[in-house]
Amino acid sequence: MFDKTTTAEQVLDAYSNLSRHKTVLITGCNCGIGYETAKQFYRGGACVIMLCRSEDKMLAAKDNIISEVSNENNSCGTIECMKLDVSSNKSVKNLVEQWSTRSDTSIDTLILNAGVSCIPLSYTEDGQESTFATNHLGHFALALLLLPFMKTKATHGVESRIITISSSAHKTGEIAFDDFNWKSRWYGIGNRAYNDSKLANILFTRELHRRLKRCGKSEDIVAVSLDPGFIYTEIGRHSLMIKLYSFFAYNKYVPITIGAATTMYCALCPEIKGGLYFKDCAEETPYEKVLNDKVECELFDVSELITGVKFPFSEQ
Repeated sequence: MFDKTTTAEQVLDAYSNLSRHKTVLITGCNCGIGYETAKQFYRGGACVIMLCRSEDKMLAAKDNIISEVSNENNSCGTIECMKLDVSSNKSVKNLVEQWSTRSDTSIDTLILNAGVSCIPLSYTEDGQESTFATNHLGHFALALLLLPFMKTKATHGVESRIITISSSAHKTGEIAFDDFNWKSRWYGIGNRAYNDSKLANILFTRELHRRLKRCGKSEDIVAVSLDPGFIYTEIGRHSLMIKLYSFFAYNKYVPITIGAATTMYCALCPEIKGGLYFKDCAEETPYEKVLNDKVECELFDVSELITGVKFPFSEQ
């Protein structure tokens, strides 16, 4: 039905009856595949909540989405903006506190999309290396804090979804428990930190699914990860090497409209199972050499310690 040429719009059209009235939270969606995902959900009648660090860019993106979609569709959904710096533990907790005061706090879909790549070595206000904090720790904390708000009753036959955007870069990643902050390892241009964080995304998803299963909630809340493909977005804007490579290999990049297709597929396809990894709108096997149940469990436990955020359900 779908393949590597499928666009996000085509996925939405195939499941057009499943997106209406869903509440969808998306991090990092003022540009790139996050923007395209927000646009398609808005087009499909969902209540889209944009979660971005830059308020100005987020508001501009919101206006652009409304303008683009309204020109072609009079039955679109709603779209809201909430400020979130996913690299900041304080910002994550503030966002969740704001969410808890809403009249309707139920969530159908949480898409963990924000990310940075190849940035200079730096540390967050919490003392964590910025790439790992943004791409993994912040999303880890956000997901666990929002778990109690995920719907436990399927909407249009599709249960709640937590979708984490990973990458094929996970294949060369490692989980260095003794040096998350790159104090003893050579950091270089930051690509290795990105690879590590993308591996952490997959390992977190797999362990989250296990823990949801042990507490009897894996049928209500489905957690998956995915590779959107080789896409040129602003995520590599800090790296001269990526910019140069992009100039010479531009024809190898996947269009953003295609890059967002797997996210839409994972959010809307009724047959999706938890703990799995997807690419090109189909299940894909992660690089087997980096998968390890013990490491996945330890990463989850260590992430709880670093963020101070615990898995909220009692395991059976």
